[in-house]
Amino acid sequence: MSKLSAGYKREGHLAVAYKRCGPKGVRSERFLFRASLWLKRLHPGWGAGLIRLALVNRYGEAKMPSLRSMQRWFRWAHLTKPRQQQNQPVIGQSKAVRNSWQVDAKENLRLKDGRQACYLTITDEHSGAGLAALVFPPQAH
Repeated sequence: MSKLSAGYKREGHLAVAYKRCGPKGVRSERFLFRASLWLKRLHPGWGAGLIRLALVNRYGEAKMPSLRSMQRWFRWAHLTKPRQQQNQPVIGQSKAVRNSWQVDAKENLRLKDGRQACYLTITDEHSGAGLAALVFPPQAH
């Protein structure tokens, strides 16, 4: 009789035991965990790669945590700051005709002689009027 069926017969339903899932604590040497956090506090500008290299030089490769594990430890200990999102510049709306134009490449084409080309459309941003549509690169007629 398997554990699953024994538990079902005993309890009358299937119980989920999430507490038994996943890793329990730090899987590498506790000393390496503490040493990496100490080095990160001492040198906040150092990344996990440099800290791991310093620990490998000092204690050897045996039971050394991965870079990703060290990054998780630093995040867990609030020793890293989240990356800042770069704000995109606000261009704004055009206030008058011919103030700004929009150039778009519309299609990739393969010409009969094997060269590639595309349509470029030039549109006035304020009025929406199409100003030109040409093939790029320019072709000799």
